[in-house]
Amino acid sequence: MPASIVGGASEKTCHTSARLPQSLSEATYRFARSPVARDVFGDRFVEAFSCSRRWEWESVQHRVTDFERQRYFEIT
Repeated sequence: MPASIVGGASEKTCHTSARLPQSLSEATYRFARSPVARDVFGDRFVEAFSCSRRWEWESVQHRVTDFERQRYFEIT
């Protein structure tokens, strides 16, 4: 019989390096600097892919959502 599990997942600390990225920007940053990604995909692909994801992130940051339009047009 396996050993009993003691405690819960919320009690465990999460190391920053093991934590999943919280945004596309953070994921792109980590991917671009990953030696494993560069070894597997090559520098050229990593640079091109990272550049395209940075562009995508910037595009998303500059868009105005329907919620924002409705909310702030009500105020004026």
